Amino acid sequence: MDLRAQREVPQGKAPRLAIRALQAHQKVAGGNAPARHDLRFRPSEGVALSCVEGRGMGEAEHKMKSSATNPRRQSWAGRALSRRRGQTWLLAAALASLLASSLWAAQAKPLTVLKGKLLATRGDCPMVQINGREQALSANTPYLLHTMQDKRLDGREVRLEGTQQPDGSFEVQWLYTIQNGKLFKVRYFCSTCNIVALEPGNCVCCQQPTELQEIPAEKSDN
Repeated sequence: MDLRAQREVPQGKAPRLAIRALQAHQKVAGGNAPARHDLRFRPSEGVALSCVEGRGMGEAEHKMKSSATNPRRQSWAGRALSRRRGQTWLLAAALASLLASSLWAAQAKPLTVLKGKLLATRGDCPMVQINGREQALSANTPYLLHTMQDKRLDGREVRLEGTQQPDGSFEVQWLYTIQNGKLFKVRYFCSTCNIVALEPGNCVCCQQPTELQEIPAEKSDN
C-alpha cells in the first residue's frame, strides 16, 4: 500500500485506516522501516496527506519557519544588529579621534621663548628688541595683539612664547612682563564694576577706562 498516495477516506474511518496502513507498512518492510513516522491528517477534509519518515527534518523546517515569522524573535534580532552597528560606529569614532589627536601632536611645534624689550608704539605692528635687533610680532588672538599694542607696556621687559611664522613675524601665544626676574601676567580691571577684561579699552559695563594690572604668574589662576 502506497502511503504517500492521496486517497479520500471517510472522516470517521481515517484514524483507523491510518493505523492499519502503518502496521502493514512495517510488516512489509520486515522491521527495517524507520521507527519514527508521522502520519499527518486533515480531519475536516478526510484526506491523508503523507507519511513522513524521520521527524527531525520536519521539526527543523518548522522551527526555521516559526523563527522567521515570530515577531519577537525578529525584534530581538533587529535589536542585536542595531547594537552591533552602534558598537562598530563607536569604535570607528574612537579610532578617528585617536588618529586626529596623534596627528595634531605630531604637527604641534614646541614654543620658542624670546626675551627683550617690547616696542608697542611702532604703528599697528608691535616689535620686540633683542640685543639691538628688532623682531616683528603677531598674535594668535586679537586681545593679545591689542595688549602688545598698549602704550603703557612700551619699553617693558617681556617674555614671549610662540612660534616663528613663514612671513618672518613671531606669533605670540603667551605674554609675560618681567619685574625683578619674576614673571607677571597682564590683565585689565574695572574697580567700579569689579570686572576683569583681557584687553585694553573701556569697561563693558560702565564704559570707563580699565586699569592695567600685572599679576604674578603663579597667582594669576587663583
